This record gives sequence, structure tokens and C-alpha cells, in this order.
Amino acid sequence: MWKISRRITGDRRSRHERHGHQLVHHSAGLNFAALEEILDLAPGSLLDRLGPSRRPGPALDEVSLSALIDLHRPLMVGEMAVVEYELSVPDARGLDHYGQYLLRRVSEALVWVRFHPDAAPPHCEVFQDAGSGEQVTRVHLAGTHEAHHRLSGFGPGFVGVRWSW
Repeated sequence: MWKISRRITGDRRSRHERHGHQLVHHSAGLNFAALEEILDLAPGSLLDRLGPSRRPGPALDEVSLSALIDLHRPLMVGEMAVVEYELSVPDARGLDHYGQYLLRRVSEALVWVRFHPDAAPPHCEVFQDAGSGEQVTRVHLAGTHEAHHRLSGFGPGFVGVRWSW
């Protein structure tokens, strides 16, 4: 089993922003039906599924899931909203990355992927691309079975974790 666990996006409102929502695009190399089946939002969450679409990402033929996360009220200056969810993929054959495309700048973004202890890949890396070229950093999974990538002041752009066996 492969698990995307605790992907957290923190978004702190600056004095110039006046919105109460965040639009994000997620790419996991899965088809849209598979994403629909495994996506389970916490009670009280609002997901406006915009449908399968092509978004910037590591592969142009991928299907992504777009979600509009609507807050109960707009953020006040200095407040932060944290969105956390988990995707579990029982049969992850062929899966080689997970990432998200942020349409606007966020104060903090974190992508965290945990692998089953018996199925951790030998090669793993985190990547980001804000339009000026991809930056890649190798991650050593020795003993941890998880990779995470935290960015401050990132976006718009793509951030994710990629692996191979």
C-alpha cells in the first residue's frame, strides 16, 4: 500500500488578500475515477469538484483533481488556515509521484508521502518548479519510509515527491 499522508497547506493571509478559499490541483498519476474512489474528506469539509483537467505538472497526459477549499469565513490579517487530508492507494503499481500545483502564492506548503515499510522505494526525491526551472533534491528513506517537502513563500508553481524502484 502507498499512502499520501498529511499533506498540509498553510495559507496565511497578508494585508492585501480578501478571499476565503484556496484552489489547488493535485496530481498523483492516477486516473480520475481512482482519485474519486480514494478521496475521503473530513466531515464538514467542502469540496467543489471541478472535474478532470489538464494542469501543469510532471506529465502532460495526467488527470488531476481540482478542489476548491472554501473556508467558513475569510482569513483575518495574520491568520492561517491548515488543510490536512490523507489518500490511501491499495494498489499503487505504476504510481511514481505525487504533487500539487498552487495557483497563487502561499505562506507555507508541505507535501508528505509515507510508504508501506515493506514497499519503500530505493530512490526518492522532492521537486519544485515555480516557472524558473525544476529544482530537485534527493531524499534518503533509510529507516523512515516517508518523504516530505516543506516550502515557505512558494507559488504559483508545482511541488511534489517522486520515486522509482
